[in-house]
Amino acid sequence: MAAARDSLVVRTEIEATPEEVWAAVSDVTRMGEWSPECTGGAWRGTPAQPVVGARFQGHNAKGGRRWSTVCEVVAAEAGRAFAWEVSWGVPIARWGFVLTPGATEGTTVVEQTWQDRRNPVVAWLTEAALRTGRRASWNERTMERTLAALKRSLELHHQGCEEPREEPREEPRHKPPTQVVHRTRCTIRGARNRARNRARNRARNRASNHPVRMALRVRCTTCVGGL
Repeated sequence: MAAARDSLVVRTEIEATPEEVWAAVSDVTRMGEWSPECTGGAWRGTPAQPVVGARFQGHNAKGGRRWSTVCEVVAAEAGRAFAWEVSWGVPIARWGFVLTPGATEGTTVVEQTWQDRRNPVVAWLTEAALRTGRRASWNERTMERTLAALKRSLELHHQGCEEPREEPREEPRHKPPTQVVHRTRCTIRGARNRARNRARNRARNRASNHPVRMALRVRCTTCVGGL
C-alpha cells in the first residue's frame, strides 16, 4: 500500500443528533445533495447498506468531466463513524466522517476526513487529467462546502423546515408566433386595402373633373332646368 501523501480534517457543529447525522452521511445515494464534486453513489451487490465490506460506486463530475470510482466501506459505527476506501484500479483515497456529541445537547461535531493513498505517479496523472491542481487544496475547499451544505440541510430538517428552493423564473408572456404572423398579415392586408381605396378615390375625382363629363353635367342641368 502506498504511503499517504496528504491528509485533511474539516469540522463543523450541527444542530442534530449523532444518529441523525450518521443516517445522512452513511446514505451514499444522497452524497450528491451536499458535495460539489460527488454526484452520488450506488450500492453494488450485497449487502446494499452501510456495513463494513459493502461496496458502492461513486459518481463524480467537475466541469464537463465525469468519472466513477469503486468504494468499499471500512468503518460503519452507527452514530459514531462512517468511512470508505476509494480505488480506480489502484488505491486512491480514504474518506470518512467522525461524529462526537457537541457541548450542547442535540448537537454533533462532525469531522470529515480525507487521506491520499495514491503513489506520486498516479497522483500526478490524475491531477493533470482532472485539472484539479493539488488535490489536497481542491479537496479542502470541497469538504468545507460539503459540510456547510450538510449542516444547512440537517438543521432545516431538524427544525421542521424545508430547504429553500430557487423559484422558477416566469417566462415573458409573448403572443404565440401564429398570432404574431396573423396580426402582421392583417396589418399588411389593411394597408393594401387603404392604398387601393385611396387610388380608387383619386381616379373617381379625376374622372368627375374631366372636361367632357363637366360639359355633359352642365347640359343636363340646363335641360332639367328648362322643363
